[in-house]
Amino acid sequence: MDLFKQLTQKGQIFLGVHTPIISSGMTWIGNYELVKAVSKHGAFPVLAGGHIGHVSLTILLQQVLFNFRDFPIFVAGGIATGKMIAHLLLMGAYGCQLGTRFVMTEEYTAHAKFKDAFIKARARETIATPQCDSRLPVVAVRAVNNCGMRNFGQLRLNLLKKMETGSLSREEAQFEVENYWMGALRRAVVDGDVDSGSLMAGQSVGLMHDVKPMCAMLDELVDDARDELERVCGTLGGK
Repeated sequence: MDLFKQLTQKGQIFLGVHTPIISSGMTWIGNYELVKAVSKHGAFPVLAGGHIGHVSLTILLQQVLFNFRDFPIFVAGGIATGKMIAHLLLMGAYGCQLGTRFVMTEEYTAHAKFKDAFIKARARETIATPQCDSRLPVVAVRAVNNCGMRNFGQLRLNLLKKMETGSLSREEAQFEVENYWMGALRRAVVDGDVDSGSLMAGQSVGLMHDVKPMCAMLDELVDDARDELERVCGTLGGK
């Protein structure tokens, strides 16, 4: 049994899939077509809305993964290469969850301009939505900074002013926030409006260079992970 197969066996059994790689939940992105393709090619699909956490993966690895051995933990956050997956498996992860990487597949039915924007974007151009006032909580997402992202900041300021004057309730303001994001994301994904639409993406967008068939993308992740494990084992064996 090769090391990659050995390290992924528990994740495979737990998820009931060939490869313990999870396609994360993504509004307007994780549609039926994508879910079907992910499942067809042996990975684990998720059909749900997607958000980021407030603690980085680097910290979570130390707080959680290292302290709960032999427990089904699947890690997420900026993962886009087989090499990274290999090292996370060595750390004890059962598998990994990827979002942005799945967007850049032919099976994902997004507008060509949306995918092209991902190819052009740099990691540092993605920003997380800040919460400017606890009266109007925002479940954080990360997106490429564009006109749509800046408009969102102005929208929240305007909504807070209306709440202060009593012309808008907190529930109504919260609805406006969620409605904006849903509409802005649809404009980008479906209509190709990459200026005022929402380009939700992780920082791994800086590693996106092309669009591939899903089968080729998953094969590349697995092959690169296997090669990295062999390299690491060879290095350690040489010492």
